[in-house]
Amino acid sequence: MRVPKVTAITLLLTFLIFSSCGCWDLREINDIGFVIGVGFDKDVNSDKYIVTAQISKGRSGQQEKDSESILVLSSEGTTIFEAIRNMAKISSKRIMWAHNEVIIIGESLARDDITGVLDFLTHNMELRMRAWIAVSKGDAKQYLVQKAGMEGIPAMSINNLFRYSKINGQALPTNLIKIYADYLNSSNQLLIAGLILENNNHTGDNKNNTGDNTSNKNPELQTNTNQIQLLGAAVFKGRRMVGWLSPGETNGVAWMQNQVDDSIVVIPQPQTVSKKMTVEIKETKVDISPVISTGYPSFTLTVSAKGNIVEEDAPSDMDIEQYKQAAEKAAEALIKENIELALNKIQQEYRSDVLGFGNLIKIANFNNWKDIENDWEDIFPVVPVEVSVQVDILSSTLYHQPLKSPKKADAKND
Repeated sequence: MRVPKVTAITLLLTFLIFSSCGCWDLREINDIGFVIGVGFDKDVNSDKYIVTAQISKGRSGQQEKDSESILVLSSEGTTIFEAIRNMAKISSKRIMWAHNEVIIIGESLARDDITGVLDFLTHNMELRMRAWIAVSKGDAKQYLVQKAGMEGIPAMSINNLFRYSKINGQALPTNLIKIYADYLNSSNQLLIAGLILENNNHTGDNKNNTGDNTSNKNPELQTNTNQIQLLGAAVFKGRRMVGWLSPGETNGVAWMQNQVDDSIVVIPQPQTVSKKMTVEIKETKVDISPVISTGYPSFTLTVSAKGNIVEEDAPSDMDIEQYKQAAEKAAEALIKENIELALNKIQQEYRSDVLGFGNLIKIANFNNWKDIENDWEDIFPVVPVEVSVQVDILSSTLYHQPLKSPKKADAKND
């Protein structure tokens, strides 16, 4: 089929016009500052929002690993959007949010009201919904303005802490998409990972063989660094933070949320309780089921885990099967204790359904949920939860038998 001559000329002219104009919204890479971490605070005196952004000086995806490659900007406003726009007064580059990795909410702002932060974050089309989000002890700004951690760049350091949070099992990998979904769910409360900033002062001493501590100190071993820790969790009720969970309590929540793969359990060693042994958890399965009856509901919580013994502090003469069974019971007891500690704190002290028990009832029996929905705030603290834990130790990765000592123990050490 032949194309009409007039149409061909029109198409050619159109192509030439647009190709000569270029992209009207093109941004030169050198004119853009890529945000890699952002913190939100609120001044209790002025009631203004303070936004702190950690910005990479390099190209997106090619950030250097030292603090010299970043710029930290902070500005304030009566709203979060105004505070960010006010950054234009002090930034020589157009700020781009599409590559942000970490969101930090200061404790004072979290205790006041989290609505404004979530509203801004979810309305900003550039922001990643999978960005990590945490609540900091103290102001969020201090976590971004100074060198901290092995990475040299705080935002990158925090990003990696989230990636490996399952290893220690004392923190939760919370991202924006999950927190926003829980916020919109009327039967769920928010539980957000916690950040702690500790100052570590280390001084290296050269001790001689006599234990004398009066020798000269090595100035090269003297360090003063700030260490960011992803530890614990912030508990919310409605729009406001009501308190913290300790690392042990957070570990209990992590077990209930099936967030502990590759973590460890440190327990007393069988027959030698003054010594410790370590079990590495490699596989977990969690089931939380509501029991609907004519009265108030109850829950059964079943945790099953598989792991290996990776460290033993002392030798043992026990049979391998007896040894493993004793270790399994000790691990089960510790996991159950942490779970029950978390449940007690959440139900009795904070009275906040951060585990989504109400949502489980809604899914299992919507009619039952409608009957108790309006009273759930009073019912949740007294809902019985039966906890059952089973640990299966597959083997020891160090020895298939408990470590045997070829020597007799010194009588002084018995």
